[in-house]
Amino acid sequence: MQKLDLSVCVLALNEAKNLKKCLESVKDWAGEIIVGVDDLTTDNSLTLAKQYTERVFKLKHAELFHENKQKVVDRATKSWVLWLDADEQVDEDLAQEIGEVIKEKTTVGYLIPRKNYIFNKWIENTGWYPDYQVRLWQKGKARWECKSIHEDPVIEGETQKLNGHISHLNYSSVSHFLDKLDKYTTLDAKRLSHEIKAPYYKHMLVRPLDEFVKRLVALKGYKDGLHGLALSLLQSFYELVVVIKIWEMDKFKSENPEVMKKVEKEGKKLSKAFKWWKRELKIKETGNQVVKIWNKSLRKFGL
Repeated sequence: MQKLDLSVCVLALNEAKNLKKCLESVKDWAGEIIVGVDDLTTDNSLTLAKQYTERVFKLKHAELFHENKQKVVDRATKSWVLWLDADEQVDEDLAQEIGEVIKEKTTVGYLIPRKNYIFNKWIENTGWYPDYQVRLWQKGKARWECKSIHEDPVIEGETQKLNGHISHLNYSSVSHFLDKLDKYTTLDAKRLSHEIKAPYYKHMLVRPLDEFVKRLVALKGYKDGLHGLALSLLQSFYELVVVIKIWEMDKFKSENPEVMKKVEKEGKKLSKAFKWWKRELKIKETGNQVVKIWNKSLRKFGL
């Protein structure tokens, strides 16, 4: 495959174990590779990156890392930009597809589906797939707003979806998940503090329960087996930590709700939500009209 008029941009912070695979996946066809290395990096990410490109830059650490992503992209010299996180790789089908679409120049930007590998497994449900990400765009046509850790760059123009995949070597261990959870929940707590207000006990109950039901049932986490259950619980815990950190920001303001009554009330809501989604899934997954009608009737009465 010939070199493309494309800048592959990457930001690394202690990603030596993943960075090689990332850069190997693009080295044969990327017109240029640009790697920004966070100055808090303590491993050999900088040395490794220099084996693949001369365009390696050290960047001062930014709490909201999208700021440094933008600084890397601003150094691109090619007509197209492909953003990759250091723990991601481009598969062969996607590489071929990118080569085709940037020659056609019919669309400003593209969303790419991502396969997340968590705890040694590709998670096909639980809200982790297809996980479309804005990753490919014409130079100068996209920027990060830098308002939240959960954001894509904003495209100036029409976007389309590609079929090839990015493989994301996501959480490799529970400790890895918890390390990121502490950082990300702090940023989310700051972002959501104007929305989540006292009384906090309700948010502590409702947000985690809603997240658990959504992940396990609505987003079919049960199809991912024990991985789906574990991730649904961990994401539920994430929501709980966000609320408690907001409470902490309010100096752990005291509240005296009738806790047991509130827990019982929310527990009943959770039970109803489980039943509703269970029936909804059966309705969607069956082709038998009699079974559909039967399940709709049971759902109507909360059974």
